[in-house]
Amino acid sequence: SLIMGGNISYEFRTTVVKEMLDVSDFEGIGELIKGAKLFYLQRFILPKESDSAALSYTTYTGIEFEKIREIMLKYVDRCKIR
Repeated sequence: SLIMGGNISYEFRTTVVKEMLDVSDFEGIGELIKGAKLFYLQRFILPKESDSAALSYTTYTGIEFEKIREIMLKYVDRCKIR
């Protein structure tokens, strides 16, 4: 509420790693930022220099991202994918 109630522009974002976030987790994220103007879903991209644990991480498909976006639009004004 401190961030959303201020006069400074802001955005919320989540880097989506499939192995760490279920689609259902976004209902909880939505509740936390309910009423926000802008939320970004960021695709996980493996950094060039990664530890071995990160090599198994993936992101969701485009269709799955659209499902997540629809969930988030119940809570925020705009949800974009990048």
